Amino acid sequence: MNVPVTLEQSLRALWGASELPFRENHTDRWLYADLERVEQTLDRYVGLPASGLLSGPNGVGKTWLLDHFLQRLPETRFVALRLSHSTLTGADFIRRLCRLNGITPALRRADNLQQLLEFWQRDGRLPLLAVDEAQNLSPSALEELRLLNCERTRQRGRETTAPFVLLLCGNDDLPPLLDLNTQAALRSRLSFQLRLAPWTADLTAAYCAAQWQHVGVSVNPMDTQALGLLHAAAEGLPRTVNQIALNALLQALDQRQKTITAQHVQTALDALPWIGKNMF
Repeated sequence: MNVPVTLEQSLRALWGASELPFRENHTDRWLYADLERVEQTLDRYVGLPASGLLSGPNGVGKTWLLDHFLQRLPETRFVALRLSHSTLTGADFIRRLCRLNGITPALRRADNLQQLLEFWQRDGRLPLLAVDEAQNLSPSALEELRLLNCERTRQRGRETTAPFVLLLCGNDDLPPLLDLNTQAALRSRLSFQLRLAPWTADLTAAYCAAQWQHVGVSVNPMDTQALGLLHAAAEGLPRTVNQIALNALLQALDQRQKTITAQHVQTALDALPWIGKNMF
């Protein structure tokens, strides 16, 4: 009787890989120089403290960077509040903030605001409110953020600061949204704007090599043409690089071919028709 060969056995037999590379659930995300530079700049501004925004195209790694940054914040100084439900209206926005702080929301906005500010004052740490997918914020939610930011400041000797640090994180639609004249008041309270850019071709190749090394394969089995097509089709976006590379290696695995070629990448693209539409 033939015993079915598992995926892990096939990977080990063909490339000597200990596991499948290019999986998005890998916890040890590749920390390249530009990513570290953006994170260090975030550290500096938030430490001032100052509010601002982080933008970049979908799939470039903003959410991962935001999670990594928030996990590293010193808990003795900051309390991190992560808000992903960016489609909330203004009133619901304040209620959601109350729940994030363990406060039972009241019926009236004024009561919720008072509870929230008093809680932050008692806690003593500086809240950092990180809003993911901020390009989807409604005008009423943006106005609520502005009003909350200027509602009351903390007095520490001669130093006066805002009640919290605001970090807006979104795609490339976010900066134009804040450029609108209607957002001038909120924009005036932001001290920095950072953008996470797509990878260059060299970074894409270095990432692929690092992924293979992570699973025990010292030499990247993807040839030069495969890497070039992969980068062009993914437009340098890490999430898309993972999707294409994973499908390409599975194609090579099915064919028992040790070298992953441009044809394997093209076959992967054929199975992902929404990727690489702007290449030609």
